[in-house]
Amino acid sequence: MKTKLENSLKKTSLPVATLRGESEDYILISGHYDSWHKGATDNATANALMLEMARIFSKKNSRRTIKLAWWPGHSNGRYAGSAWYCDQFWEEINENCVAHINIDFPGTKENVEVVPRSTAMENHELLINIIRKYTDREPSRIEYLPRGADQSFWGTNIPIHLMLKYEPPHQKKSYQTPGGNWWWHTEEDLIDKVDSNLLVRDTGMHIELVDYLANISLLPVNLIRFLSKSKAIINELDADSDEAFDFTMIHSIFEKVTTMVEKLLEKEVTDVDSYNQLLKTVGGILNRLKFSSSSKYDYGNTDPFQPYPGLAKVKSVYWSNTSPEEFLFLSTLFVRQRNRLVNEIKEVIKEIKRYLD
Repeated sequence: MKTKLENSLKKTSLPVATLRGESEDYILISGHYDSWHKGATDNATANALMLEMARIFSKKNSRRTIKLAWWPGHSNGRYAGSAWYCDQFWEEINENCVAHINIDFPGTKENVEVVPRSTAMENHELLINIIRKYTDREPSRIEYLPRGADQSFWGTNIPIHLMLKYEPPHQKKSYQTPGGNWWWHTEEDLIDKVDSNLLVRDTGMHIELVDYLANISLLPVNLIRFLSKSKAIINELDADSDEAFDFTMIHSIFEKVTTMVEKLLEKEVTDVDSYNQLLKTVGGILNRLKFSSSSKYDYGNTDPFQPYPGLAKVKSVYWSNTSPEEFLFLSTLFVRQRNRLVNEIKEVIKEIKRYLD
């Protein structure tokens, strides 16, 4: 086998459809349109699904605006399209986008299982109920979102990030590809790999999900659930790392922010818009801390994902199994990530206090 690497600048298109609602707040729906070879299931089916959503929602009146974006540069550009869009429209996204839904691999033959993916910020029942309705079965598991799903938006204050994953039944999943199918990224990803009935099912799920998010009054955000899962992750990292990595300040700040959220939940919501804005700000900051290790204006690497990726670098790291030089580097990284996390959660606490006052 011989390969030839070509580096060059390319001009691409980034189509965006905007369906105006009563509010400037909006739901962002996205999927990549660049493919390997014909790419029927990766990602022509999602492109078709999004076109159908645009057709249907263009005939409906919604509380919130709906935007649909077709990304270039997903593979060859390593999510360059969605990253460019975030850079150019950062302020608008930060102020008005309340949810991002990414779509990949819908309607794929044999992929009858649907796995919900999110940040664990939304109400737990949201995706579970929709999947149960359209598949007559419970999801086998719940996953966090990977960077590969064009997640270029961790730096902006988006509280809800969602994606559905489609797989064959466990006993038939013999390929370690994103959809569990052998034809992924090959010339054989053709129309015969598409199941029309499953594509109708997957389109229905997304239409119902978007309709719900575009019209519900209070954003379906569950901060207590998010914090509970985060504390469990931090406890695991603390238990499986050298005692030199001191998590005390992190445990303390999570307890303080949990207490503030509990006080928030005791307060009756009298101004829906102000409350939603608080959820957007708080949810956005907490998502960024959990899913990136960089600033809000930059992007994390495309390495295999772990929650709290900066802190996760010390997982299973001990003085006894690490060189002194590497241990020092990791110690410095840990302290910086700890400072980042603690300081920014203090800002979350201040935001909640301002609202309560």
